[in-house]
Amino acid sequence: MRETWHCLSSEDVIKMLKVNYSTGLLAAEATERLVQNGPNVLFAASSLSWVQVLISNLLNPMNFILLVALIISCAFQDWPDVGVLAIVIFTNTLIGFKQEYSSEKTIEALKKLSSPVAKVKRDGIVDIIACPTVVPGTILY
Repeated sequence: MRETWHCLSSEDVIKMLKVNYSTGLLAAEATERLVQNGPNVLFAASSLSWVQVLISNLLNPMNFILLVALIISCAFQDWPDVGVLAIVIFTNTLIGFKQEYSSEKTIEALKKLSSPVAKVKRDGIVDIIACPTVVPGTILY
């Protein structure tokens, strides 16, 4: 039944969740449901370590193409091209790593700063609460 909540009318959902529309959930009931269902949070993928970011930048398609060119240059003993290609691969990896790692850290910091809230009806009063405390049956505005 969990997959079809969106197909039900609001009246049916209110009956199934045993909520009074005019008062909303009682604080005690909301606390009970929070314990029963857990907090309302999304489980985000853990942030990448610097090693993972470096490896992903080493294994990008552009570096593979440059590596093939480097191998061909080595086979023909074209040492100036080998040197240039090695520098380009190194620089490409370094710049990509710096940008991606910096972006990961920025996103992580922004997530820590955000504190989403929801406007809800609890005990007959419209209030603003932290989103992790929203439980099934909460009347949202």
